[in-house]
Amino acid sequence: MIKLGVNETGLEQTFYLKSGNPLTLQDKVAGDFTERQGGVPSGFRPVKNFLEFLTDQHVNRFFIQRSFALGDTLMLIPVIRWLRSYGWDCYARVMAEYVPIFEKMGVPAMTTRASNKDYGLLTDWIVERDMSDPDLAKMHRTHIYLKAAGVNDEVRWEDLDWSCRIENFEAQPDEFLDDSYIVFQGQGANKRKQLSQVTIENIIASFNARGVRIYYLGEPEQLNIDMKMNKVWRSTASLSHMFHIIARASAMVAVDSGPMWMSHFTSTPVVAILGPSHWRQRLSMHPLWPEGAKAIQMNEWMGCESCHEAAEACGGSIACLHKNEDKLIEALMNKALIYF
Repeated sequence: MIKLGVNETGLEQTFYLKSGNPLTLQDKVAGDFTERQGGVPSGFRPVKNFLEFLTDQHVNRFFIQRSFALGDTLMLIPVIRWLRSYGWDCYARVMAEYVPIFEKMGVPAMTTRASNKDYGLLTDWIVERDMSDPDLAKMHRTHIYLKAAGVNDEVRWEDLDWSCRIENFEAQPDEFLDDSYIVFQGQGANKRKQLSQVTIENIIASFNARGVRIYYLGEPEQLNIDMKMNKVWRSTASLSHMFHIIARASAMVAVDSGPMWMSHFTSTPVVAILGPSHWRQRLSMHPLWPEGAKAIQMNEWMGCESCHEAAEACGGSIACLHKNEDKLIEALMNKALIYF
C-alpha cells in the first residue's frame, strides 16, 4: 500500500513520481516510492514499518513533515498528539506560517527549512494517493498519516485529541463577532473544492432572507452581497483570527478545505458541501460527529458515486458542485439553520 524508503546516502535526493510530482528527501528521511518507476532507489533502505524501523535503530525522536495544504497540515496535530501519548518524541515540520498554530496547540513543530538531524517521515504525495488508490480512498487522512508511520491498529475518533485553547490565539478587533452569525466558505484551493460565485452569492442571500448574518471566508473576496448583513474575511487577516471567527460562529458551512478542519478544533457545528470527497473521509473524526457534523453529498443528486476527487466520470469538470443549486440551498437551510 505504501512503499517507504529511508535516505541513507548522506545527501539530499530528488526523484520524480509517475504523476510528475517531485519527491525531495533529506538524509535520514523516509518517503513513499509506490508511484516511482523502479520503486525504492539505490542508497535508500526499504522500510515496511517506519515506527518498527526507528525501534530497531533505538531512536525515539522523529518528525512528520507536510510541506503544503492547510487542511492536511492541521490534521497532523491530532496524529502527533496520539503518537506522543504513546511515548514517541514526535514533532512536525511544516510551512513557517503554520508553526505558530502548532505552538498554540501545544504541539512541537519546526519549519520545513530547518536543518535536519533527526529521522523523519515525509508525507507529501502520500495522502494525495487517496484520489487514485482504492484502499487509501476508504481511509480518513488522519488514518493515512498513521498508516504511513506504521500504526496498524484501528484508531477511533474518540482516540484523537482535537482540543484547542482558543485564548491562545490572538484576535483582531472585529465588531461583527459580537453578533450571531454563520461562517461560510464556498471556495477551496482548487476547482475540486469550489462553488461558483453566483451560487455563493445566492446561498448568502438565502441566509440573509431568513435573518442570518454571514461571515464569508476566502475567495472570491469581491461578492455582490449586502454588506450590512455580511462581512468578508480578507486574505490579509491572520489565521489566528480565523480561529476566532470559526469558534464564535453558530455554525459553519464549508466546502472541503482548511477552515472545515479548523472547525474540528473549535468544536463548531459544520455542514460540509461535498461531492468529489466523502463524509467518511472528511467528517467522521469531527468531535461533534454525527449530530453536529453533517454532509451534503451533491454527487448523489446526479446518481454519481463520490470519486475521491478523480472526476473521471465528468471529465474533470466537477459537475456535482455546479448543478442543483436550488436543491443545495434548500438542504443548507434545513441543515444549518437548526444551529442558529
